[in-house]
Amino acid sequence: MLEQQKMKWHSLVEKSMPQGTRRRRWYDLGIIGLRTIANEGWRSFWWKYKQYGSTKKQVQWGIKSPKIVLPKLDIIPEDSEEKVDLIEEKVSIVIPTKNAGSDFDFILEKIRNQKGFEETEIIVVDSGSIDETVNIAEKYGAEVYSIKAEEFNHGETRNYGAEKATGDYILFMVQDAIPIGDFWLYNMVKVLENDPQIAAATCRQVPRSDADLFACFSIWYHRRALDFYEDRIAELTGDFDKLPPIEKRKLCGLDDVSTLLSKDVFDKFKFKGIQFAEDIDLGSRLIKGGYKLAFLHSVGVIHSHKRDAFYILSRYYVDNKTLQRIFNYTEYYPECDFDEFSYSVLALYSSLNLSVESIKNSLPHTSDGSRYVNAIIKLESLIQANFKVAHIKFNGDQSLNEFLHKIDEIVKEKRTNDELMHFLLAHYRNQLNDLKEFIATYNPTEEDFVATLYIFFSIVVASALASKLPEYKDDRAHIIESLLEGGV
Repeated sequence: MLEQQKMKWHSLVEKSMPQGTRRRRWYDLGIIGLRTIANEGWRSFWWKYKQYGSTKKQVQWGIKSPKIVLPKLDIIPEDSEEKVDLIEEKVSIVIPTKNAGSDFDFILEKIRNQKGFEETEIIVVDSGSIDETVNIAEKYGAEVYSIKAEEFNHGETRNYGAEKATGDYILFMVQDAIPIGDFWLYNMVKVLENDPQIAAATCRQVPRSDADLFACFSIWYHRRALDFYEDRIAELTGDFDKLPPIEKRKLCGLDDVSTLLSKDVFDKFKFKGIQFAEDIDLGSRLIKGGYKLAFLHSVGVIHSHKRDAFYILSRYYVDNKTLQRIFNYTEYYPECDFDEFSYSVLALYSSLNLSVESIKNSLPHTSDGSRYVNAIIKLESLIQANFKVAHIKFNGDQSLNEFLHKIDEIVKEKRTNDELMHFLLAHYRNQLNDLKEFIATYNPTEEDFVATLYIFFSIVVASALASKLPEYKDDRAHIIESLLEGGV
């Protein structure tokens, strides 16, 4: 009966306060505030309120918001049969590869069939493929350059490919991104052609038909967080360094899954020799250098990955570290020593394991995602109840167990930090709130749902590790860091 009443209330809220409306934002803020008071106390509530107010003031008063222009771009529809004037400039497509698989054949065929060009070239930089990748590339007339696997670096390898390019434009992409339509490349080039101040164009991603829940959620969340729902051109006005991190991200979030640049501009800036977020770093330097960046929602590629929870933990840890350096910020976490920090992470994992066990066998069968919304609501309260445990249970995600066992082995004093635990739990609940919004119209398998719960744990812990590990002058912190950086 109670569950039915909850669902009726949820339905009423969706109808009377749709997502994206001002009244829904106020409603959501009110719910978050009440939950914070109930679960974390007034101290935590006031700290978060001050943080929220500080961010709003930064945007509204002390800083000019970035100027986002929404021009009418001449985009050719994906399924158009329209004849277009040929682009005379040459485009070089640079693709780093390693064991690209059989789909690579189809992807290169899609590239070769792009309309509107007199000349394109494909440059493949392969780092030790043992499948048919090189043969497939040569079949489509690509120039193939080989490097050793240990020489691969996201920034330097792409620079190497660009050095071999002879085109007026360079399109950086990845080996598993499938262009949508026959005018994908033409539309990106035309945007740069029409305005010399636009240094680069990047496009939207669409998940593959076999994508799992987290892959679909992450693309949806990325679009929402960056307001990427239509074609837009980003241009900086004001002081970049004073902008909140999310505003910096909106301004300069290039993505090497599919990013086009003028060769002349790229040669001036190039990628830095960094292993992660080389595209965002380039975007930040272009924006601060006075250039514009185009984000094309009406142009896209099909691209997604299925990753386990430990890979996500490793990747998000490295990404967080890199973005904090690029954007010059640090996340606040409570003061605690290495043992308190490590054991609090283990306590959250153990609590999640106990809570997932409780909900797995009580999911009703429905034709939509409503059963998972109810499960998330139940999970939120269970995690709080199970948080303090005397013995850590490692019966959760298989990909995480070995790493977390290693942490358990190097912890000397098994004690938690109450304030940190509340922080971790609050961050995890924020992840669950986003999932509730998305999953209501998505009906995954139970296995997929449970896997996503552990991936969210990984995201929360990755952020905390990226912020806290540098504080600890302890050999144990270096052990954890090496395990994480070796996972991607």
